[in-house]
Amino acid sequence: KKIPFSLIMYEGEQHGFRQSKNIISSLESELYFYSQVLGFEPFDQLIEINIENSENLKK
Repeated sequence: KKIPFSLIMYEGEQHGFRQSKNIISSLESELYFYSQVLGFEPFDQLIEINIENSENLKK
């Protein structure tokens, strides 16, 4: 189906993050992902993440 997705693994974390730096990183990465998929410009400068199948994003 070539659906865009991203996977970020945090060392030492399981399902449900506990370390505050990983929680922040996860939320910022999620916002970046949504901005790319839904086509909006986030207010803050975010670190780019790798999005698999990104060629299928709406431009």
